[in-house]
Amino acid sequence: MGKNGTLIAISRDNVRARARLNVIKEKTVGDNWEDRGIVDVDLPQEDGNVARVFDKKIIMAPGPGNFAEEKGFKASGSDNSGKIKIISASTEMVPRFSDLKVVYSIDKKLMEKIEDHKKKNVESKIANNDVELKIVIANDDSDIVYIEPKKPTAAGSYTWTWNGVRGKSAIPADKSYKVILVLTVGKVTLEKTGDIESLIKKDETKIVHKVESEFKIDDPKLREEWDKYNDKRKMQLFVDGGLYSTYVDLYGLYMEYAGVKEAGNPFEYIIQNRTTVNFLGKDVVVHEEFAKVLRKVNKKLEDENKTDYEEKIKGKYNVGDKIQGSVNMRLVRGSSDTISAHGFGMAIDLDPDKNSQIKDKSLLQFFIKRATKFDVGEKKLENNDIEKAYNKIRKAHDEFVSLYSTTYEGLKDKYLKIHNHHRDTNEKTVKLNGLKEADNDLLQLLKKYASSDADSKIDDIKSIIEEVNKLSKDKGILDCYIGTVVFTEKSKEAVDRLKERIKSLNSFEKVVQFWEPDVTNLYYSSDIDVVIKEIDDFISKAKLINRKYENLNTFGEDLSKQSKVLKNGFCDIDLRIVKAFTSDDRIEWGGAYNTQIDAMHFGFKTKVVKGIINKLRQKNHEENN
Repeated sequence: MGKNGTLIAISRDNVRARARLNVIKEKTVGDNWEDRGIVDVDLPQEDGNVARVFDKKIIMAPGPGNFAEEKGFKASGSDNSGKIKIISASTEMVPRFSDLKVVYSIDKKLMEKIEDHKKKNVESKIANNDVELKIVIANDDSDIVYIEPKKPTAAGSYTWTWNGVRGKSAIPADKSYKVILVLTVGKVTLEKTGDIESLIKKDETKIVHKVESEFKIDDPKLREEWDKYNDKRKMQLFVDGGLYSTYVDLYGLYMEYAGVKEAGNPFEYIIQNRTTVNFLGKDVVVHEEFAKVLRKVNKKLEDENKTDYEEKIKGKYNVGDKIQGSVNMRLVRGSSDTISAHGFGMAIDLDPDKNSQIKDKSLLQFFIKRATKFDVGEKKLENNDIEKAYNKIRKAHDEFVSLYSTTYEGLKDKYLKIHNHHRDTNEKTVKLNGLKEADNDLLQLLKKYASSDADSKIDDIKSIIEEVNKLSKDKGILDCYIGTVVFTEKSKEAVDRLKERIKSLNSFEKVVQFWEPDVTNLYYSSDIDVVIKEIDDFISKAKLINRKYENLNTFGEDLSKQSKVLKNGFCDIDLRIVKAFTSDDRIEWGGAYNTQIDAMHFGFKTKVVKGIINKLRQKNHEENN
């Protein structure tokens, strides 16, 4: 659909470069086409804005799955011309293990046309011209690998299942396929999906309807593994989200590890190397090598903190879900090709609600930096001084929490108030960036007030004063800036001076009393410039995160979704725990990552993970020989 309700129709005489226009509200297959003249266009025939016309009838409307056949199946009338529709379809299947299931429907109007066509064939004694529904399976290379024909007999919903077998063998796995429903008339040979499109484009097309849905065929071996290990061992629970599709996606990456390959599959490797360990009073399932680290950390914390270990260390973390250490088969967050240390049980997370992961170039990174001058995306660890890095992060955390832990719920409304204030179209409303103009207008009026026409200017002066004073009343717009946009000390001081100045000049009498002929401004223009510059800088930098943040209301809405960080901060971890873990140089603390913060995370470094798996493989090899 083009602008202003214009539907572009491709003419049969030149499908690429010539088109006819028709201004409509809504048209569909079978509707009459009212010609509005030919224009030159360069649109592909498949474009979603394109309709096709034959014999002054629309035979394809914009959008998928809505085709009509010109010869013998001409649509008529403006009502629904008949459709075949895929109601639901599987997104994945495994040959011989799980079937592809497609639910489709043939509506009453279409079935009436099919019956009418049959009747005409009988009357005219036309042979080989039957209507047939072809259920087509095609691969990524556009090859049609399977066709199952069916004779439409009645309107209604139907379910078609297929086990993935073609002849005596299953079609290749680990590929994406399409199931295409094609309603044809007469004898039609289809070998590639291009044959379907070619028929649609030609005058002698035999296609009445075509709809399609994508699915993936997975390796039967993986499905067998998935089902096999869902016995009392319940290995599916260790896969992120408990999804088979996730296991399939991860399988190849796991099998790149020699130790996993030797074990036979990812599930078997985890079973052979997992153990349960009590850490800070809570049992967690981890890799046996990481369990050794947890035992040492636990002992170190207990030995060095005898007076408050039970209450302030063990007691803080062994409640609820504050310790999350079970195996979680997944990628490193944000990666597409690296298995997380959690994926082998070689990492643990402590108190995630108060130690959220914050990534570089994110809304939270931007907001934390504006509030505390601390950049989560900068390098934090210098000269391997973990305590110095921790203190820097913790200082920013404490400052951030002091600012927002009790006020975070009001941030969204403050940003909305700023947004609405700037969007207000009332000419009398004094915007913050219009305060200098209001100041200038007041001065001009005061000069006239001092002249012979003084009385006539009193109301105008009072009107401006009233609007200016709205900036400081009822926790006004200036207070919103203090808590949201304006963070630098210079800006805060400027806002404070402006607020005091506005309050002191809150009546006609005070303004007149203060004013002198040589006064250049009633308010502080330099302070106004400081605040406006701060706001402009805030918006320009927020737009670098996402262009939509030019709208401060949108920024406030998205920020309000981060209430957990606003309330709890991002580094509430105890320094003693950080030092106990990082005393082992194989361990990395997520709080010291270069491009993000993940203060909850303690785990083996990626190289160490690979080394442990390969070392265990070598050890097993030596024992077996």
